[in-house]
Amino acid sequence: MKNKSNLFLGIIILVLALLVVGLVINQNILKNKIIDDNQDEYLSDQSTEKNYENLTYSDFKTNEESPFVTITSQELLTLLTTTNSSNSIRVGDMSKTMEESMPIMATDSSVQSTGAENDFSQTNVQVSGIDEGDIVKTNGKQIFIAKDKTITVINDVDVPIADEEKYTVKINDQNAEYLTIKGMFLDTEDLLYVIIEKNIVESKFTQYSYLYPQMTYIPFTVVETYRIEENSLSKLNSVEIKGNYYQSRMKDGIVYIITNDYLYDFNPNIYYDRFIMPVKEIKNDVVSNFESKIIMPRDVSEESKVMYNLTSLNYLEKESSIIDSIEIILDNSNTIYMSNNNLYVVTEKNMYYPFFRFGWNNYSKDLVFESIYEKVYPTNIAKEIESNLNDSEKLIEILNNYYQTLDKEEKEELYNLIQEESDKYYQEERNQYDKTYINRIELLLDGSFGSISQGEVKGKLLNQFSLDEEEGYLRVATTYQDYNGYSTISKNAVTVLNSSLNEVGIVDEIAPNERIYSARFMGDKLYLVTYRQVDPFFVIDLENPTKPKVLGYLKISGYSDYLHPISENLILGIGQETEANEWGGTNNSGVKVALFDVSDFSNPKEVGKWVSSASYSNTQVSYDHKAFLYISKNNLVVLPITERYNTSSSEFGFVVLKADKDGISKITTIDHTKKNRYYYGSIARSLYIGDELYTITNNLLKTYNFTSQEETEVVIGEDISYIDETYR
Repeated sequence: MKNKSNLFLGIIILVLALLVVGLVINQNILKNKIIDDNQDEYLSDQSTEKNYENLTYSDFKTNEESPFVTITSQELLTLLTTTNSSNSIRVGDMSKTMEESMPIMATDSSVQSTGAENDFSQTNVQVSGIDEGDIVKTNGKQIFIAKDKTITVINDVDVPIADEEKYTVKINDQNAEYLTIKGMFLDTEDLLYVIIEKNIVESKFTQYSYLYPQMTYIPFTVVETYRIEENSLSKLNSVEIKGNYYQSRMKDGIVYIITNDYLYDFNPNIYYDRFIMPVKEIKNDVVSNFESKIIMPRDVSEESKVMYNLTSLNYLEKESSIIDSIEIILDNSNTIYMSNNNLYVVTEKNMYYPFFRFGWNNYSKDLVFESIYEKVYPTNIAKEIESNLNDSEKLIEILNNYYQTLDKEEKEELYNLIQEESDKYYQEERNQYDKTYINRIELLLDGSFGSISQGEVKGKLLNQFSLDEEEGYLRVATTYQDYNGYSTISKNAVTVLNSSLNEVGIVDEIAPNERIYSARFMGDKLYLVTYRQVDPFFVIDLENPTKPKVLGYLKISGYSDYLHPISENLILGIGQETEANEWGGTNNSGVKVALFDVSDFSNPKEVGKWVSSASYSNTQVSYDHKAFLYISKNNLVVLPITERYNTSSSEFGFVVLKADKDGISKITTIDHTKKNRYYYGSIARSLYIGDELYTITNNLLKTYNFTSQEETEVVIGEDISYIDETYR
């Protein structure tokens, strides 16, 4: 009997030993496994089964070989409900070497087809050859105008006034609480991609809400593909991506959609489906799903609560139009830039400085104390503090006992030392938040996403024109705050990053006490406008990436919000003229279009300008470059403008200017006032086809012939006339 027991015990021990050996081998295999580049560029740190109940961000900070890790949907949901407030780690340098990028020519971005049959304009974009989604598109034969839920098609541009030559297509979704068209792309002459944003409302009772159903708005971005028929649009497919529409690009027939969604700390039982939804396509009556990879920086911050979905599409793919889809958890972003080789999502850390500075947050006070106590208290007291950091009552006792041993002068010295070290901490913390993190996603030739890297620069970007990639280097223009503990001074810098997103050159402290208002890269030069009371127009040399330098500058009144090259030596600036006021400052005095001659880089000159005659005026070009049109064959500039006079009335339309080496002159104004209630966000686009200029607003299309100067008018929406004159 005893022998049988020993035999049985031996078998159990042998089985357990084999299991342990197998587990160790399996873990080592998983730990060291690098997924093939063609399948997955990301090193996964999921070698063991996680205890989801106690999972925290720190569980993903162990893999030193990869800056990013992939996580499961369940891990994501657990992280969202984890409140480990002590883990606010800065997203560090996550650089990863990439192949040298091909040069990008920063030439005239208002791409225009040439030739007798293809003489028409396209959307004004940042990078030649990379289209940007917009609300108005043309293929030279038809014009497509998106407004709210409707696409209006001008089917014959030669006779747009005829009702039979225009038709509308309405986008409907009975389940959507909110739906609007955000942009379109034209691919070849017969495919139209329509980008739609919608919200679906869901409500249900849960174990956390018996009294009322929990309600949530779930945002989706939908891309519908239409074939352009003779008198209709024929719907071919629909791709649904979770998240709010953010940006879009198209290159070589591939559409790239970027959405975002805020990940709040709600209970996963209510919102589980929302966070794990795949990209869904309906094509040829077949429904298919594409599971996106969820990617998170290894050194992720607790404040990183925005999920960005990047999806690439091409309807001409035989089976599924979806080429690839990834989701990345990052901080807030206000800038997207795409080059020929990479897509950049630029993010900033959430800023809680007022709470830190004034002690409104107990957690922040604990952080300050733990950071400075060794510098403030004697060694023996500091050791006692270190031993009792987790015991608040004992900690207070130690501090009070020490404080009572000090005389009045020593107490004052202690107070001043605490203040001094606290200010140093706040300054360092502030500098950490005054940074921009550049997340680069490699774009492979087939449209899929490759390696992901991250770098950082000090300061904040203005917009997408603050970034440019040239011959493997990324150049970044930023404004940062130089805080000395007592006051803050705005300064500007241009930083050059290499292919590993490491800094290799910088020109710093440009225009102290001013901020960047516009930037435009052209090859190895950067044209930069800063402003406070006058408009310095800088020419910056980037020929040597390791030694960028200011070549010259010009100080003039006013400022430019948007810069546009019209030739090798001429740069247009669109913004505001300014005038001095009685209090020593400046006031805007009207839209200004300036022409800069940069043939002598060390001595740029303003060789022409036009200023609106209205006391108060603005142009959509100041914040939306797609509203700008430059017609190179005629040297014409077209921009929407609202002019408000000293009365209650205002006028809205388009101004047509001629700009060449001889200066700027006004050609005409095309009025759209009576048919539109103009406000920020309205349609304001212009394009040309052949000898006709088309100006488009919410409810009106007008044509202007360059030769005869004749105008025609087409109502494309509800026929609206102004009733409330004061609104104008």
